[in-house]
Amino acid sequence: MVPTLRRLEGIKAGMQSVSHKKRRGLGHTICWVCAGIVALSPAVASSAQVVHHVDQRALGRSDGTSWADAFVDLQDALAVAQAGDEIWVAGGTYAPDCGTGDRAMAFTVPSGVRMYGGFSGVEQCREDRDWTASETILSGDLNGDDGPNDCAEFSDCCRKHDAPGCDNLECQTRVCDLYDLCCVPGSYWSMSSCVFIAERECSDLFGNWRRTDNSYIVVEVSDASTETLLDGLTIRGAFRTAVEGLTISGGYGMRAHRAGAVVRNTRFVENSSAGAWGWEANGISFVACKFHDNYSASLFMSGRVYLTDTDVYNNGQGAGVIRGPFFVTNCRFVSGERSYGVLLSASGDFVVSDSILVGNSGWAITHDGRALITGCTFDGNYGGLFLDGSGAHVRDSVFVRNTHSAMSLNGSNVRLSNSIVVGNGIQTGYGAIYSSEGALTIDNCSIVGNHAGGWQAGGVVTDWGSRVTVRNSIFWDNTATNGPNVVDGEAGSFYLYEDEIYPSSTLDINYSIVNGWTGTFGGAGNSGADPVFADLDGLDDVPGTLDDDLRLTPGSPAINAGAPYGGMPATDLDGVPRALCGWPDVGAYEFGIGDYDCNQIVDLSDFAAWANCATGPIVGPIAPGCEAFDAGADGDVDLHDFYLLEHVFVGP
Repeated sequence: MVPTLRRLEGIKAGMQSVSHKKRRGLGHTICWVCAGIVALSPAVASSAQVVHHVDQRALGRSDGTSWADAFVDLQDALAVAQAGDEIWVAGGTYAPDCGTGDRAMAFTVPSGVRMYGGFSGVEQCREDRDWTASETILSGDLNGDDGPNDCAEFSDCCRKHDAPGCDNLECQTRVCDLYDLCCVPGSYWSMSSCVFIAERECSDLFGNWRRTDNSYIVVEVSDASTETLLDGLTIRGAFRTAVEGLTISGGYGMRAHRAGAVVRNTRFVENSSAGAWGWEANGISFVACKFHDNYSASLFMSGRVYLTDTDVYNNGQGAGVIRGPFFVTNCRFVSGERSYGVLLSASGDFVVSDSILVGNSGWAITHDGRALITGCTFDGNYGGLFLDGSGAHVRDSVFVRNTHSAMSLNGSNVRLSNSIVVGNGIQTGYGAIYSSEGALTIDNCSIVGNHAGGWQAGGVVTDWGSRVTVRNSIFWDNTATNGPNVVDGEAGSFYLYEDEIYPSSTLDINYSIVNGWTGTFGGAGNSGADPVFADLDGLDDVPGTLDDDLRLTPGSPAINAGAPYGGMPATDLDGVPRALCGWPDVGAYEFGIGDYDCNQIVDLSDFAAWANCATGPIVGPIAPGCEAFDAGADGDVDLHDFYLLEHVFVGP
């Protein structure tokens, strides 16, 4: 049930040799620095003129020209660096105050300067550094008296039984399969087969506010171009405090004003207000970063912001922007503590793709502008999506075990397509989806086993004249405990609120399967036949969890039971082409990769059909009528597609 990109990782790994052969000869740029000679990737555009070395252990001339003569203080390097220069910083802890105790001082990075941490102090090539082994810490702890955060990582809390909040915890040897977090019995949240440690109870930051000697801001990046780079650093310990009833601005690990910088391979940890904060961002990017154990927000900015391959966990309010646009790709957001949830976007374009949002105590995403959400997993949050006045498309995504509901839509026009909504609203809330004063379109979705503890239907609840269109979708085993609809079935899947004051809601449903269907809601091509899922309760034998397999099995009435429509997804949740046998299947999945002769079994005849369409090692074009054989969706019928076919072959 995990979206395609993650589900097919193993398949992709098995095809690496084929893929590499295809890419060979296309050319690529290698970025390295050796003996002062620089070749740069397009991401960091200009060539360096000077490399400045910083090592607090150096005993030479302190002019930055070599490791032996490195600057001892990072501020000295920043004072002389110019656009195009690089600063190489050896491992160690560097404070911005130059020993003065001045809390207002920060490391100010000039525009166009590229600063790299993680050197041991002997490297002649940038690629030889290891920023995890030689950690470069830019710290707001000016007096060096903060004490360790004994539970900076989940695994640390297990190992260190004497840490605050970790007494008498017995760590299990295994970790959570999907999220790589340590599991202990009897802890705060229960998620699938794992339970998470309440990190807030373990963090020195949350329990100790005696940091009145710390920097207000550790790193300052203002009016910076996209050629500005911070790479391989740890930024921690910024703190703001109240003086005579006034709150001093600060507590930011990094403050960015009108910045287009790239921040890469960098940790933001234990900052009291935000890991990174700024306004009027003009394309700032965070790539392969970690934001964790920041008391308030991990990231809070206005302007154009990019977040890629980044982990955000155990922060107070997650990540957010005001007046976006905000672009999030392949990120993980885990265990946000506050009601705002993990991603907060006040307005502007908002794009989230191929990301995981799990175990957050608020809404995973809150947004009131245009949004595109694709390939995401929402697991065990208070709520999945809260959209207010939005125009949004949510596709190829999974919503599971969100306790209030998967989606709450107010005055929003939303399309949900190629998605799974299962096991939501078990404790409270609306179940799967609540829609008010807007238009909701559900295309080729499987909405299964949701429960409304506080309303009249576990599937879709409408209010204030909301208009709902359902096409080629499955509603199964959705229930409610409130009002007359106390059992599953048609009434448990849909509730249309009617009122004398507000206009009535409407439901237009066609070519769908609904548990207990009686025809009350009208439409064409609908039925109540059992869709015959592959494994409704999954390997854990618990329905409504992430491992439930809602793919179709041979003989399912959902096969070829849908109807084509404008804008129908080209592929299903697995990436299988839609309408392989002339008509689309109902639900999030087409019936199997490789059933090219449409006999509901993958056999030798399907291999023969594939061979007739194979283009060999040459990329495309696909012959007319062979589009369905491109199972890998890479533009040609090749060995990748053969590999996919082989994995579903059942024999002669």
